[in-house]
Amino acid sequence: MPELEHDERLIASVAKKVRVHELAKELGLTNKEALDLCIALGIDAKSHSSSIEDAQGDRVRRRAERDGLVRAEQPAEPAPVKRTTKKAAAAAKADAPETGGGVAVAVEEPPAPEAPPVEEVARVAEPAPVEPVVEVPAPTRVEVAEAPAVGRSILATSRTSKGAKAYRDVAAALAKKL
Repeated sequence: MPELEHDERLIASVAKKVRVHELAKELGLTNKEALDLCIALGIDAKSHSSSIEDAQGDRVRRRAERDGLVRAEQPAEPAPVKRTTKKAAAAAKADAPETGGGVAVAVEEPPAPEAPPVEEVARVAEPAPVEPVVEVPAPTRVEVAEAPAVGRSILATSRTSKGAKAYRDVAAALAKKL
């Protein structure tokens, strides 16, 4: 029997812990309200299932009573918004009936606001014509062999191709213009 008394003293000396959701239920708060109250008091609680020391629970109880937050019954938690996955949305769309067979509902929409007078509408000016920098025709088709590799010029790939000739012509026209 002396062992039993010793165990009871050990249990009594170990600090008891209480979960935030149990505290919320006791005080008639939502889990979020209780968690926010813990955080406001500087108590390290990450979620409603976090455990806090009994002394910290007493601080939360006193603060809730002082602020008039205590209710007789715990309100229902708001249901979390369920996110639909792409697969579920596609399946729901595929399962939806085509058309017809339903009830038609007429919805009266409010009248659309009147359009402002034409004078008040901002007029966009026509873009100014762009002058070509050089007037050298470029080939519209380029052979695959003429396409330069990454980081290489067409001149390094093939000096005699149509693409290389067009490149040299454009460079010469730019040099004349400058």
